[in-house]
Amino acid sequence: MEEFLGKLFISHLDGANQIPLSYTTRSLTFILPILIAMVGISSRWKNQTKAEEPLQEKLFFTDETSTTLRGIAILFLIFGHLSLKCVEGGLPFQYAGSWAVTVFLYLSGIGLAKTYGLQKIDRNFWIKRLRRLAFPVWLTFLLFYVLDFLLLRKSYDPLIVVIKLLGIISPSAPNPAAWFITYILVFYGAFWVVSWWPSTVAIKSVGLFCISAILAVCSSQAWFKAYFEMWSRYSIVFPTAVLIGLHAEKINRLLKWLYAASRPIYFGSLFVMVILYYRGSGVFVLALFLSEGAAGEVMEVLRPLYLLGSLTLAGSLLDNLRIRSGLLVLVGNYSFEIFLLHQPFMESYDFFLFRKPLWLFFFLYLGLLVFMSHKLRVVSDRMKGLAFPSPQEPSTCPQLTGGTGGLLAGPSERRGIGG
Repeated sequence: MEEFLGKLFISHLDGANQIPLSYTTRSLTFILPILIAMVGISSRWKNQTKAEEPLQEKLFFTDETSTTLRGIAILFLIFGHLSLKCVEGGLPFQYAGSWAVTVFLYLSGIGLAKTYGLQKIDRNFWIKRLRRLAFPVWLTFLLFYVLDFLLLRKSYDPLIVVIKLLGIISPSAPNPAAWFITYILVFYGAFWVVSWWPSTVAIKSVGLFCISAILAVCSSQAWFKAYFEMWSRYSIVFPTAVLIGLHAEKINRLLKWLYAASRPIYFGSLFVMVILYYRGSGVFVLALFLSEGAAGEVMEVLRPLYLLGSLTLAGSLLDNLRIRSGLLVLVGNYSFEIFLLHQPFMESYDFFLFRKPLWLFFFLYLGLLVFMSHKLRVVSDRMKGLAFPSPQEPSTCPQLTGGTGGLLAGPSERRGIGG
C-alpha cells in the first residue's frame, strides 16, 4: 500500500522532493506562452450599444474588471506557492503570492467602500459573509484533515481543529494559505466598527488606518508573530483601498481624462509604478530619518502602495477596454474555491506536478482545481441554502457603481454588491 501511494503522489512538505530549479525554469518557457495563448484565444470583444456608452463613463472597477483581476491574482498565487513550496531554490515568482494577497485586499476594500460608503451597516453584512464563507471553509478543512490522516498519517489536536473551523486560522497545516480568511474577517470587523462611529466619513477613514496600524504593530510582537506574522506587511492595503473606493467617482473621472489626453503618460505611469514596487524604492529616503532596520520594516509596510497605484491604473484601463478573457473570468469566478484547494493539493499531496513533463501536468493540475472548485461551489451552495435563508440587503445600483469584490465575493456581490 505504501509503495502504491508513493507512486500515486508525493509530498513537498518541509522542503522534501523539491523540483530542480533548472528544470522548472525550462518548463516555464512552455507554461507561460501556452497560458498567454489560452488567455488570448478565450478573449472576446464585447459589443457596446450607443445607449450604454454614457453609462460606461461612470463605471469604475466593473464586474468583469474585478473578476478578471481576481483571475490574474489566483494565477499569481499558484505560481508563487509553486515557487516557494515545490521548487528547489525558488523562482522570480516566489513573490507572486504577495501580489495576489494585495489584489484580493484591494478589491475587497474598494467593493465595501462603494457599497456601504462607511455608513452604518446592519447585521445582514455579517450574515452574507458567513453564508459565503462557512461551508466552503468547513468542507475543505474537513477534507484535508481526512486526507492528512489517510495519506500522511498526520493527526491534529481536536481543540486546534475546532479553533480553525471557527475561523481563527494561522498559516499552518493542513492549509497554510487559509490564514488570509482570518485576516480579511478582521478587516471586515474593523470596517463594520468604524461604520458605526458617530463622525464624518473622513474621520472614519482615519480610524480605519489607525486600526490597521495597531494590527501591524501587534502582529510584529513576539507573542503574536508566531501565528500572524504576515499581517503587518499588508496592513496599509485595505484602508487605502477603502479610501480609493470612497473617492471612486473623482478618481474615475481623472483616470479617464488622463487616458483620453495622453496614453503614453498613462501607460508610462503604470510602468513606473510597477518598477517602483518591484524594486522596493524609497528605503533610502526613510533611512534619512530612521535606522536602517526600522526603515526596512516601514518600507515593507508602505511598499504595496506602489502596487495599489498600478492596480488602480490597470483597473481603469480594463474598464475602458471591451475585450475580456473567458479563461481569466472563469478562474476569477472560482477564485475563492481555488484559493481554498490549491496549496494542499500542491504541497501536501502532489498528484500531478512531480510528474514529467511539468508543463503538461501543470495544466492538468490547473484543470483539476477548476473542476474541484466547481463541485465545491455546488455542494456548499446547496448546504448553505438549507442552513441560511438568503438575506435581503439593500445595495447600490450595479449600473452606476460597477461590480467589485474581493476573494470572498459571492455571485451577487460580483454583480455590484462589493466586498
